[in-house]
Amino acid sequence: MGGHQKSNILKFLNVKECNGQERHLGNPFVFKRRRREEYKFLKEKVLKRIEGWKTKLLSLRVALLWDVLYKGGLSIAGKGDSIDIWRQPCIPWLEYGEFRDIMEQVKTRYPHMKSIADFSNDDGSWNTALVHDVFGVPLGEKICKIDRLPVEHNDILVWKEAGDELFTVKRGFQSIHPTQDNSDSSLWKLIWNQRTHFRHSTNIWRLVSGCFPTRDRLVFVADKVCPMCDVENETALHIFWECHCSQAIWFSSPFACFRGNTLPMATVKDKL
Repeated sequence: MGGHQKSNILKFLNVKECNGQERHLGNPFVFKRRRREEYKFLKEKVLKRIEGWKTKLLSLRVALLWDVLYKGGLSIAGKGDSIDIWRQPCIPWLEYGEFRDIMEQVKTRYPHMKSIADFSNDDGSWNTALVHDVFGVPLGEKICKIDRLPVEHNDILVWKEAGDELFTVKRGFQSIHPTQDNSDSSLWKLIWNQRTHFRHSTNIWRLVSGCFPTRDRLVFVADKVCPMCDVENETALHIFWECHCSQAIWFSSPFACFRGNTLPMATVKDKL
C-alpha cells in the first residue's frame, strides 16, 4: 500500500498510524518475535508485587510471634542491653497484663529508660537505688532479688510454663487458646490426615470451625432460605445433612456416609 493511500485511509478514519509500541492494559498491541522481552516488564511488575506481599505477610508473622513470646516468655538478663524493659516480661511472678500495666505507669515518668542495662551497674548487678526510685521500695526490693546471668553472658528468653524452658509451636498455641479442648485432637488428626485431599481437609476444617460461607452467616444476603429445597434456612448442617437434596445424594452414594437423623445433632462436630 502506497504512502498516499495509507494517509487517505488514516485521515478518513481519523486514527493514528501504529508505530509498534502501543499497549492496551499493559499488553503490547503488536507482537514481535521476541515475546519474552515484550512481557519482561509484566513479569517484573508481578514479582515486585509478590515480594511486597511476602514482606507484609512476614512482618505480620513476626509481630504475632513476638506477641506470643512476650505473653508466655520470660527474659533473663545477662548484659541486659537487648531486653526492652517496657515490653519484654522480666518479672517472673507477674502475668503479662500485670507487667504491662505497671510498666505503662512508670514509663511516663522515665521515658529515657530503654533496657535492663539502664537499671544495672557495670558489674551486671541491679542498681538498687535507681530500681527503688523507679518502682518504689516494696516492688524494687523484689526486683533486685531476681537472679541474673553473669554480665559477660547474653540475655536469654525462656518459656515460663515449660519445665525445660523451651518454646514450641504447640506451647505457643496453648498460650493463645488456654481453654482449647484437647479432646478434639483425634478429630483434627482425622481431618488433616495425609491420605485426605488438602482441599477436602480445608473445607471440613472450615465447617467444624464455623466459618463456612452459608447464607445464615452472610449478613449481606437477605434471603436465608436454602435455594435447593426452599424450606429451611441454609446452614452448614442443613446443606450437608438435613436438606432433602443432600440426603438424596448421600443415599445414592456408594459410600455408607449417611445414617439419617435418628439422633439429634447440634453441630457439625457432632455429625463428624
